[in-house]
Amino acid sequence: MRRSLKAISGTASISTAVLLAALALAGCGSASSSSAKTSATIPVTSSAIVGGALPARYTCDGANTTPPLKWGTVPASSRELVVFAIGRPAEASSHGPATIEWALAGVNPALHALAAGKIPKGGFLEEASDRKRHYSICPAKGQTRVYAFALYAVPPRVIVTHNVNGSTLFHNLAEGPPEFRAVGSGELTASYERK
Repeated sequence: MRRSLKAISGTASISTAVLLAALALAGCGSASSSSAKTSATIPVTSSAIVGGALPARYTCDGANTTPPLKWGTVPASSRELVVFAIGRPAEASSHGPATIEWALAGVNPALHALAAGKIPKGGFLEEASDRKRHYSICPAKGQTRVYAFALYAVPPRVIVTHNVNGSTLFHNLAEGPPEFRAVGSGELTASYERK
C-alpha cells in the first residue's frame, strides 16, 4: 500500500523547535534521520564549496541558484530523492529560526548529481519557509548563517505530492512516523556571511 505525504501534511510548517531538534540529529556529513541505525549514510559533496564557505554566486548577492551537488550511492529501495537547503544560525547557542530555503523533490534516484541552478527532469520545487517555490539563499545583511544541503532518499511506498510544504516534508523524512522516514540521507554544510 502506497502512502502519500499529503495525507499527513495538514500544517503549513513545523515549529522552529521541531526543525532545530531534527537538525541537531544531523552531524556534518551524517544521516539526519532519527532511525540512523537502519538509514544509510549518503556522502554529499560540491566542487563549489571549498573550506566550508558558500560562494556569493549561489546566494541573492549573485545568481541566487543552487551550487552543483554530487552524492554517492543511494539505497536501491529509494523511490525518489529530495534535496533541501536548510538555513540555521551560525552560532550553536543561538535560538534563532531554522528555515527551509528551498526543497527540490521528485529527483530520480538513478541521478548522482544536481547541476548548478537546474531542476532535473521530473523534479519540482516545494514551498520553502517563505512560502515561495524557488532557489534562493538570502540572509539579512550583516548576518552569517550556516546552510545544510541535505539529501533524503524517500522510502518506496511513499509518494511525495506537488503541494507539500518543505518544512513538513523535511520533518516527515527526518523524524516522522517510521513508514515515512528516509531510507538514507546525508548533508554538506557551508556558511555564508552577507556583507
